[in-house]
Amino acid sequence: MKQNKKGIIDMLFFVIALFVLAILIISSYFILSETETKMNESGVIEDSELTILTDFKSDYVGITEFIFTASLFGIVIFVIVSSFFIRSHPALIMVGILALIIFGYFALILSGTWSEIVGTAQFAPYESQYTIIPYVMENFHYFVLALFTLVAIVFYGKKPDI
Repeated sequence: MKQNKKGIIDMLFFVIALFVLAILIISSYFILSETETKMNESGVIEDSELTILTDFKSDYVGITEFIFTASLFGIVIFVIVSSFFIRSHPALIMVGILALIIFGYFALILSGTWSEIVGTAQFAPYESQYTIIPYVMENFHYFVLALFTLVAIVFYGKKPDI
């Protein structure tokens, strides 16, 4: 009986999705801040409407930090639980080690890309408003390696399907 063995592709998708989510959150905060500044300078919009935008901007960082953290925990739980349901065999440990090296290198590239993007003068002030997202993204390779280690423990720790 053949089963769908796409565990590595799923994990790759979730790693990229988390990276893209972090970039989108910082970019949208940049757009929101620039929009608020331009609307304040224009004088065309009434103060009552500007207060709505200012209130939303002040709540935005907390909301998006929660969304990112919930997404991170959701992905971790989903990947670990789904790795339990994939058929395994101890002979595949070398494939797992190779995948670990590839994922570690890929996560290191994404971590460096994050640092380059938010290190620019344009994004640095907005990134400094966050605490969890920069910490996770600057140490992204460690988080991915820890996740991969947990997956390997679950994947190789169960009774093998022969």
